[in-house]
Amino acid sequence: AATRIKHMFEAESNADGRESAAGPPDLVGLEHVPPGPELVSVLARVHPDDVADAYDLVELAAACRRLKAWADGIELESAAALARHPMCNDSTAARYGFSATRAAGQLLAARLGLAPSTGADRVATAVQLVEELPDTMAALFRGEIDFPKVAALAVGLRALEPPDGMQDAVTREKITADGLRRGLVARVEARVLPKAGSRSLRQHRDAIARAVAAVAPRTAEQ
Repeated sequence: AATRIKHMFEAESNADGRESAAGPPDLVGLEHVPPGPELVSVLARVHPDDVADAYDLVELAAACRRLKAWADGIELESAAALARHPMCNDSTAARYGFSATRAAGQLLAARLGLAPSTGADRVATAVQLVEELPDTMAALFRGEIDFPKVAALAVGLRALEPPDGMQDAVTREKITADGLRRGLVARVEARVLPKAGSRSLRQHRDAIARAVAAVAPRTAEQ
């Protein structure tokens, strides 16, 4: 279906830079085109005014949302990489209170027209998602979940407090707080991610709160 969509247009440039089909486009199978360069190529060749079927217009909007999620994934990875860049880990800047997250946030804020605090929060969210929530990032790249929902999961996990004095059930060795947190994060992610795409943002946040309460009661109590 994706191959059929790719070859069903004759390129004619519009004033907005997109290409339009010679006739009404047939968008059968659009919902199966994965976000990425192929979907960009498809969307560049269709204009909503040429789409007669209401269902096709819904799928066209959904395709744009998947593509936006894919682009957000690249932006988040870029922000996380920026926070690791030597330029944002300068020892002189650190002495003046510029952590890597804050420095990267300042650079992004200046370029994207954001408040510095917003830029820093975006970077902190990006680092958390890339380092702690790989399955969530993968779902974002597939267009199954959008940025507000991945950000909600990151925020919901920030206060996650592992219990003290936990031991491995087999070796009886004490598990570090960092190791416990990784395990708890993975458990919360596994509980909420499968249905995240079909829930509203409010329902998604409620599901995160329930999952945190289930796996880390102390965090919920606090």
